[in-house]
Amino acid sequence: MELEIITRKPHGKARSAPILFVHGMGFAAWGFEEYFAPYFNAQGFETHSLSLRYHGGSGDNAKVRWVPISAYVKDIKQAIDQIGQFPILIGHSMGGLLSQIVARDQDVAALVTLASVPPAGLLPTILRLTMKHPLLMLKCNLTANLRPFLKNPDVTPDMFFAGGMPDSEKMRFYEMLCDESFRSFIDMLFPRSGIGKHGKPVLVMGAQGDPAISPGMVRATAKKHGVEAVIYPD
Repeated sequence: MELEIITRKPHGKARSAPILFVHGMGFAAWGFEEYFAPYFNAQGFETHSLSLRYHGGSGDNAKVRWVPISAYVKDIKQAIDQIGQFPILIGHSMGGLLSQIVARDQDVAALVTLASVPPAGLLPTILRLTMKHPLLMLKCNLTANLRPFLKNPDVTPDMFFAGGMPDSEKMRFYEMLCDESFRSFIDMLFPRSGIGKHGKPVLVMGAQGDPAISPGMVRATAKKHGVEAVIYPD
């Protein structure tokens, strides 16, 4: 299918491998375009920000609810084919898990995960969120719809965006969030096999205060790849 891929050229001489950004739940290519892409362009990297199917400019978001994780993996592989060379994969949250699956299956120049869903699955996060927001999580599960959680102005901005970000900025980005696949959410609850040491350079990062992906989950991901996690204070 036709996918939105926003490409930016580097400033000056290009480095050997381009970067492919893969977004998380409810996001799209725009999640990397304001800060990440310009920063890496200035460092000499060509960047490609992908919108997975039915996110951003990649089709009708109303069709997203039953898309499986395997379809998103195909989107990334399609994007790599279009780029024409093995990229550095940088994946956030759900995009981090997708990037790990792709790196398991085929060559990439390197892998970077940002507060990634771990190979062991999302169950600890879901239990934590259910304890904190029981009615909200019940509504999501009874309706097979993540929109009540992803588009809740009292919960979502603080869940997704850094504590130091001004409220006006949080709300600006919140308004850009879209619905997400409930099927993919279910897919991510359970462990993924075969993810681990593969000989590619890997960087695994997280944040101390992340309410969704705890430092322990980040360290578990790093351990799978045989590297030390980098945990930022906030």
